[in-house]
Amino acid sequence: MNKTISEDMLRGIAEALQLHAPHLLPTFYKIMRGGQVIHPEAKRGSSIFSKLAATVPWEDGEPILRALETIEREHGFQALFAKRQINLLLNAWRQFVEPGQLPPQL
Repeated sequence: MNKTISEDMLRGIAEALQLHAPHLLPTFYKIMRGGQVIHPEAKRGSSIFSKLAATVPWEDGEPILRALETIEREHGFQALFAKRQINLLLNAWRQFVEPGQLPPQL
């Protein structure tokens, strides 16, 4: 199942990783190359940003998630990367990479 994340969030995550966890950039860019770009619709009220749709293996997405959590813990939730707060970047990445929950069995 493909999940999406917006281009502006990806820019912020890339900047945060470049500054604080550059060793994860190759994994991040591999995920970006493996996804499909969804271009914005020219409708009133639509986002101007493209989105990336991909299915991210947890083994690839988790280290980046942990790095973003560490950045938030060390620099505060209001730290800015590409004009986005780290807490927003963290939540966007978490929703993008976390495996879906299975429905409870009755």
